[in-house]
Amino acid sequence: MTSKTHFLCMSIGTLTMLSCLIPQFTQSQPNALLSDIDAAKEKTIEGHLQQELQLAGDYMTGRGVARDITRSAYWYHKAADQGYPGAQVQLGYFYLTGLGVERNEVEAAKWFERAAASGSKEGKLNLAVLYIRGSVVPRDPHLGFVMLQELADKQFPCAEDYLGISYLFGIGVAKDPVKAEKWFERAASHHSPEGEYAMGSLYSTISGHEHDFVKAAEYLRRSANSGYVNSMHSLGLLLVNHPELDQQAGEARHWLESGAEGGSYRSSVVLGVLARDGRRRLLGRSAPRLRADLDVCLQGERGRHRKGRPAPRRSREVPGPARLPRDPDVRRVHGSARVDRCSRRSYL
Repeated sequence: MTSKTHFLCMSIGTLTMLSCLIPQFTQSQPNALLSDIDAAKEKTIEGHLQQELQLAGDYMTGRGVARDITRSAYWYHKAADQGYPGAQVQLGYFYLTGLGVERNEVEAAKWFERAAASGSKEGKLNLAVLYIRGSVVPRDPHLGFVMLQELADKQFPCAEDYLGISYLFGIGVAKDPVKAEKWFERAASHHSPEGEYAMGSLYSTISGHEHDFVKAAEYLRRSANSGYVNSMHSLGLLLVNHPELDQQAGEARHWLESGAEGGSYRSSVVLGVLARDGRRRLLGRSAPRLRADLDVCLQGERGRHRKGRPAPRRSREVPGPARLPRDPDVRRVHGSARVDRCSRRSYL
C-alpha cells in the first residue's frame, strides 16, 4: 500500500501521452538530429500555440513522427511560456517525473502554481498534493485539504475521490469514514474510475465497512472497464476468491492478466500462484502467504527442499485484495490524457 501522502494523479489534458509505455529516450537537445523536413516544420510552427501543442503531443506518442520525449517537453515548454494552463500542468508533470527534462520538483511546483492561477483544476489539484506531501512547498496538509474541498465543491471527480481519502485516513482533517464514503460515492456517480475503485474496496476489503461482494464487483467492473489498473487486480482476485459471483468463464484470469500488463505486480504474483497451484489452493490464503508462495515458485527446487517448512514471509507488501490508498505502481499524476486508458501509470 502506498503512503497516504503520495496520491498525485494524471490529469485530463488536451493531448495524449502514454507515460507507462515510454521507452528510454534521447537526452539530446530538441533540435539535434532533426531531419531537414522536421527542422523546417518546427521552424514554421514556433509561435503558434495550437500547432505547438499538436507537435508536443505527436512527439510524446510517436504519432506521425519518431517518439522523442525531449522534443515533446521542448514544445510543451513553448506552449506553457505562452500561458496555456494545460501545457503548464503537463510541463510540471515532466519536471516532477524527469520526463524529457532533468527532474526538478521546484520547477514542477512553479508550473503547477502558474496553471492553478490560470484556473486549471489539474494544476490546483497537484499543488494541493504538494502541500500535503511537503517535499517542495512547506508542508500544510490542512491547506491541501481546503484546496481539495474547493475543487470537489465544483464537482471535480478526481478531487472528490481524494477528498474521500483525506477523510478516510485523516489527512488534513479529522477521520470521518461516513464523509469518506459520501465523497467516494459522489466521485463514482461522476464516473470517476478512482471513485468506483474506492467504493468497490469499501464493499470488499476495508475493515469496519459492510461487505457486499455483488456491489463490490459492480463498482470494480465499471472502474476496470475504464482502464483503472488497481480495479483490474481487485476484480480478478475478488472473482477468484468468490466463484459464486456471477462471472463469465475466464473473466477472473482476464482481469488479472490485464492488471499485470498494466503494471500491477500483485496481479503477476496471483497469476504465478494460480499457474502453480490452481484456484482451489489459492482460496482463503493470506496475502503474505501468496507472496511467500510465489517466492518458492520462482526459486524452484531451492525453495521446495526445506524439510517441509513453509516458505519465509519476506515482505508485508504482498498481493492481497486492493486497498486504499493507491498502489505505488499505478498511482497517477495530473499531467495529460492518454490514448489507452488501460495504461494509467506513472513513476513517482
